[in-house]
Amino acid sequence: DSTVTLHLTINVPTEGDTTATACGSFSWHGYTNLTESGDYTDVLTNAAGCDSVVTLHLTINVPTEGDTTATACGSFSWHDYTNLTESGDYTDVLTNAAGCDSTVTLHLTINVPTESDTTATACGSFSWHGYANLTESGDYTDVLTNAVGCDSTVTLHLTINVPTESDTTATVFGSFSWHGYTNLTESGDYTDVLTNAAGCDSTVTLHLTINVPTEGDTTATACGSFSWHSYTNLTESGDYTDVIENSAGCDSTVTLHLTINTSTESDTTATACGSFSWHGYTDLTESGDYTDVLTNAAGCDSTVTLHLTINVPTEGDTTATACGSFSWHGYTNLTESGDYTDVLTNAAGCDSTVTLHLTINVPTEGDTTATACGSFNWHGYTNLTESGDYTDVIENSAGCDSTVTLHLTINVPTEGDTTATACGSFSWHGYYNLTESGDYTDVLVNAAGCDSTVTLHLTIYQPVETEPVEITICENDLPYHYVNGEIDTTFEAGTPNLLTIPYTLTTIHGCDSTVTLHLTIEPCDTVGIAENGMADIALYPNPTMGIVNIRLTPETCNQTLEIQVFDVYGKLLSVVETRCTTSLQPFAQINLSRYATGVYIIKLVNGGKVVATGKVVKE
Repeated sequence: DSTVTLHLTINVPTEGDTTATACGSFSWHGYTNLTESGDYTDVLTNAAGCDSVVTLHLTINVPTEGDTTATACGSFSWHDYTNLTESGDYTDVLTNAAGCDSTVTLHLTINVPTESDTTATACGSFSWHGYANLTESGDYTDVLTNAVGCDSTVTLHLTINVPTESDTTATVFGSFSWHGYTNLTESGDYTDVLTNAAGCDSTVTLHLTINVPTEGDTTATACGSFSWHSYTNLTESGDYTDVIENSAGCDSTVTLHLTINTSTESDTTATACGSFSWHGYTDLTESGDYTDVLTNAAGCDSTVTLHLTINVPTEGDTTATACGSFSWHGYTNLTESGDYTDVLTNAAGCDSTVTLHLTINVPTEGDTTATACGSFNWHGYTNLTESGDYTDVIENSAGCDSTVTLHLTINVPTEGDTTATACGSFSWHGYYNLTESGDYTDVLVNAAGCDSTVTLHLTIYQPVETEPVEITICENDLPYHYVNGEIDTTFEAGTPNLLTIPYTLTTIHGCDSTVTLHLTIEPCDTVGIAENGMADIALYPNPTMGIVNIRLTPETCNQTLEIQVFDVYGKLLSVVETRCTTSLQPFAQINLSRYATGVYIIKLVNGGKVVATGKVVKE
């Protein structure tokens, strides 16, 4: 009988829950920079050495950003800022509903209220903004909204001048000229509008009486002599003229056409406008000499000749186009389009009717509002880079001056730099999964509507993966303590024979570094040959593909040894010096991968003395 007793301790695996809320990201056990809400699980070793499954219930809240654009007159208050008086960007950090920082930015434009003065002089009355028919001089004030939406206080300094009227009475002989009227030949009332000393219309009226001088012709035929008015005993035929006073008190020129009998000849010279009638001739319309034979009182032929000049009344047309107003003959400051007529005396002394076909075109004004990025071209202005009002005078479609005003706002393009470091890849604006370090540029639209050139200076660090660490130990080496940098793990008795364990470390750049340990646990095979009572050695794996682990005794481990490799013919192939300083799992290691397949002898030599020997098969 073999009585065996088992002293058994059963340890219980455990489970644990952790609930966490974070802003932006969260790190927990092997998880770094978790950015999404969810449940995450990890397996740890509890105090009893069993698996402990822990679960993280994670809520990730997102920090927020907000932009506010405001325009105010004079000053503006916002959060902790009071009475801001300058345009610009202001930033404040609040706590959002999720408890995270909320960065809010105010893009503020401060517009300035304005004041202006207008001085005006008018005749009789004046209308201005909300005031209609102002008839008294004085200062008047109104509040408008200027181009930027602020109160604009405007003041009118007004002077009212009074139009005047006057009368003139005149009595003349024949014709009269007065102001714009020339050669008035008819009695009546005539009115003209002048400008008085105050610059207002002055209406003047002429009450005109025209007394008409008269002319008379007397034809007489006499024999020998003839007496007429102050002429006595006229003995020669001819024309005689006398001036007497008519009933209107004007000179009356009378002409005597005297024929002194015998057969006579006479000439008459006449000038007429349009047509002339003489003796038996009616409506003569052509210049020339015309002859008629009459019988004088003595019964003699009297041959009379008419030397006639016919002058032609004329008409003329003038077409004019003007801007605002036009003056022509007796017309001054015509402001309306239309046909105007005047009667002049032409070079031949006849009436000349002239007609003016007048077109009055109106000068115009125009306003243009423009917003541009950086610079703006307008009419004769090139590359305007400052906001403001610009004025130009051009010719409108009617050929008149057109005053145009540009209200210009120049917005400034911006530039921005972002520096970022990422592991593996990075996404930014329109770029997705950038995998190479470098500078990347994108063009956005800023708050002013202009191009905003942003540059990303990106450094990409690569996650590191290392070659798996291959370790083979003997069962008797358990517990086995494995140390590699940050990795510090102890494998207890009962560890499975084949074990692959990935370890995730962090590089100096913060990227994941994966180290995989392939642990093989083999049965101990002592193949040593004791010589003179020296310690045996265990060689494994045996056979091997290359790596041979040499298990040492604690006594041997504390010595400085040579490991000598021989072939089966006793030829020394290599010598490796080693020293084991770990008393818990004493072993050394050599590599036979460069040797051919076969059997090799391993000897441990201390101070020139072989202290242990073993055989290993190389496959």
